[in-house]
Amino acid sequence: MEEYKINNKYTLDGKWFFPKKHSITFYGQLIYDPEMFVPKLNFWANNNVDIKDINNNSIFLGHLTNGTPITLLNVTFRSSRQKTNENSFFSCECDVYGSILIGKHFNTIEEIILNELNFNFTGLSNLTFHDNFKSNYTEEAVSINYDIPNNISICKYENLSYEIFFLTEFNLFGKDRSINQKECLNIKSSNCFTYDDIEKQLNIFNNFLIFLTNKRSNTISVFALDENENQIGILNYWNKKRDLPELNQGMSSSVMFTSSKVSLEEQLLRWLKLYKDQESALSNFFYALSTEKYYIQEDFVLHVQILEDIHRHSNKFRQEKKPSDSQKDKNLEYHKMISAILESCPPKHAVWLRDKLEIGNEVTLPDRIQEIIKEFKIIFEVYLKINGKTKSELVKKIVGTRNYFTHRSDQSKNKAIFNMKDIDVLTELIRTMINSIILYEMNYSVDIIKHEIYNKECFYSLLGLIQKKQIDWNSME
Repeated sequence: MEEYKINNKYTLDGKWFFPKKHSITFYGQLIYDPEMFVPKLNFWANNNVDIKDINNNSIFLGHLTNGTPITLLNVTFRSSRQKTNENSFFSCECDVYGSILIGKHFNTIEEIILNELNFNFTGLSNLTFHDNFKSNYTEEAVSINYDIPNNISICKYENLSYEIFFLTEFNLFGKDRSINQKECLNIKSSNCFTYDDIEKQLNIFNNFLIFLTNKRSNTISVFALDENENQIGILNYWNKKRDLPELNQGMSSSVMFTSSKVSLEEQLLRWLKLYKDQESALSNFFYALSTEKYYIQEDFVLHVQILEDIHRHSNKFRQEKKPSDSQKDKNLEYHKMISAILESCPPKHAVWLRDKLEIGNEVTLPDRIQEIIKEFKIIFEVYLKINGKTKSELVKKIVGTRNYFTHRSDQSKNKAIFNMKDIDVLTELIRTMINSIILYEMNYSVDIIKHEIYNKECFYSLLGLIQKKQIDWNSME
């Protein structure tokens, strides 16, 4: 089966029909172009096709001209040119917001049951370090041999197994020929994958590559195998490569491979366990890294929300106030008070009241930031020393700015900062905190975290923003 690459253009002609009305067919063209907003299906239909059917069906089925079955998900009617008489044809245009599955028909999303997922990422080559090309030079000729490397079994986690395998790609440009090695990730499940699992597994591992290698990683292609080992190519416009600057330009790559002496298997296991607990925070964090920044204020608020989320669900940091955290809480035994109140509350209201009372004892944003800076003092004292700020001044700036851009009150306006560069500095500082917590949750020592943070683009950008001269990295050891 042809490999369908997410960042390539395709024009697919075929015969189309609806899941519950296979006998009513129409002919058209699917245009998949990463430069377009979304893929489009343009077709001509006669009076057998009702506009209501087009509007009421979010799944379209079809056969390409070579007979290959194809399924379009989340199809939305866009426009049509009305027919002039009963026997004439009319044109119609639809947008395809979901995945395009090439190789099988699925009448509903619930029917999508897969046994294996295969992803080709640009960042995979940074993990394998395999060069199996061998050259032999003689006076008569030059010969180049290539041996496909053996599969690399990474790890098993719960009901999933992760393995890297290798493919070869042959290209011919005039008289020039080339052989390219491609690394692919195979994920097998002892159960089955649903449609939602495709995007989830793609994001989990691609974000792992980005975090581990300090480089952007893009999805090249996705294909899956069903229970009968039929291969299904999957195109999803939303996974296309975005025109964003490379992370850590001029910076060294991750030191976790060398300094931590932790195997790839163990690092992935730690990542999978962390993702299980912190899926919301990690998904939003890497979304922020992979999108264009149109509004600096919104980017700042999003990062503060991510920081609160990842700290709230952390296994390393406490989640309840201590009596000494603030003056009003001194000498108060919060949980005893909750128990006493709940005992006097009618049973039918007790659950609701318990949730409200527990929220009242949640650690505040100032407390969270104070605790993070204290835990990673060896990292943030560099920033505080260069910037000439105290910890309390820094906390007030972050909290005051977050409060204003979230609630827009006159009181918070007086405590906020509005200079774009200063907001950018705070955002990079918060990103540094988030990266530190991620490493901390993955059970790396503070010393390893310090060295790894110094290789993160956010920390380099942070110091570059607050002082113009070149940073002497040796002075930070």
